[in-house]
Amino acid sequence: MPDSTPTPDAVRPAVPDAGAAVGLPPVTPGFADHVFAVEEGVELPLRFWSGGDGRRPWLIWFHGGGFVGGKWSTPHAWIVPAFTQRGYHVVSVGYRLAPEASLEHQLADAVSAHKYALQNLPVDAQRCVAGGDSSGSILSLLAGFKYDPKPAAVLNLYGCADMLDPVWRAPPSDGSNAYMLKQGDAELERQTGSRDLAKALVQCPWEHEIPPAVPLEATRAHLGQPGFEVDDALIRRIDLATYMYSHARLPDVLYRREEYSSEQAMLAAAEALSPLQMVQKATTYPPTYIMHGTKDTCVPLRESTEFADRLREIGVAVAEDYPEAGHVFDTWRSPNEEGWQRHVPPCLDFLDKHVK
Repeated sequence: MPDSTPTPDAVRPAVPDAGAAVGLPPVTPGFADHVFAVEEGVELPLRFWSGGDGRRPWLIWFHGGGFVGGKWSTPHAWIVPAFTQRGYHVVSVGYRLAPEASLEHQLADAVSAHKYALQNLPVDAQRCVAGGDSSGSILSLLAGFKYDPKPAAVLNLYGCADMLDPVWRAPPSDGSNAYMLKQGDAELERQTGSRDLAKALVQCPWEHEIPPAVPLEATRAHLGQPGFEVDDALIRRIDLATYMYSHARLPDVLYRREEYSSEQAMLAAAEALSPLQMVQKATTYPPTYIMHGTKDTCVPLRESTEFADRLREIGVAVAEDYPEAGHVFDTWRSPNEEGWQRHVPPCLDFLDKHVK
């Protein structure tokens, strides 16, 4: 087992930087968009790719982005082709983002999307894989406890399994605040306190995915949204994600610190939304596949290794893939790439075994 105890100083904003190195791939074509719910006037979307005719096994996917940003419209480049080629439908979910939405709201959206898919899409209720990356993985891990019926398997890509980990309370050592707009900390702190669910966003691409880093048409092709525009509200949200990480504000926002008399009271209540805390008391859980880079400086590796250790203790099938890599290392686009061949077939073989 690799060393899984990074120091708080190793934490960095979970903003992928791989896009600049590999380009901005267009979204996998052949999708259909749905609105699975409307909450406080906010339409919650999902995108469906077919893995073939009829009712099939399926992946329900939750994007990363530090709970504040990220893209429901565009899963990682390997996800849709790899799963659809194996005969899975893919459903990528847009959930409400922080700070307006708490983790409890995001989980409610994940549950609502699952129910919608069972009622409206040609998916097999008994053959679901709940998957996600980074912050989205906390939703896929929680799905293992909260979905009815339970997922047949869970896919966790370098995911947050425990936002109660002290590492999330420690600001990164560099204290970098590289904002796109000239906003001071006071203004960003004010935005952090927003709780108006009617203003919640469901999508926020990163600065390397929008102009001026790339042409607007490249952004639109990447998102599969021909009418997408960049405005100051979007850029403020990118800045807000940076601020919340650099000031270690996520736990307070996700768990609504202002609603509790003390931090200890908040943390005690938040255990009900921490997969790592929950699995310590569990006696069963779906088979789980984990990928996590040993050089990840955004999400502590121990959140994955400790979760896997507990699954083995209770007799749950678990497979682990720990490459010598950082956060968001899975940028493969085709089976011709070494990374794809090294990581994707073992993952899908494990899932096939427990789902099909």
